[in-house]
Amino acid sequence: MADARVSKTREVNTSWRFDSSPRHQHMENNLQVTNEEIIQFSLANLEECVQDYYSAQKRAFVSEEERLRLDKDVTVAFSLVYSAKAPPFEITSTVISGTPKELRPSHLERFAKGFGLSEKEVESIKILFDMK
Repeated sequence: MADARVSKTREVNTSWRFDSSPRHQHMENNLQVTNEEIIQFSLANLEECVQDYYSAQKRAFVSEEERLRLDKDVTVAFSLVYSAKAPPFEITSTVISGTPKELRPSHLERFAKGFGLSEKEVESIKILFDMK
């Protein structure tokens, strides 16, 4: 009996999902992004997560819950960057830019070994971040 009182106008119309009109095609075309845009977005996200992680560590008190959330954010950001197939040089540069100056040399060394960066790439990063 309650079903009989439901207005027909409340029924969901999903036909727009399968519409082949020019308007729908235009919407689909504008929603597509390039791999380069995905890489840039994921690198920006990684840099923000690394900065948040280190700024939280500078505070006198960080709750266990917040520390775990920040760890998770950085982990997810790395996953996105790897999935987007960002170049190792770009990943390393992004992490170094979000890392405090005193930790940059050790992080650069670890990332250089992990990614197999060339000496030229390592020197470029050192120059870029004034680490000489």
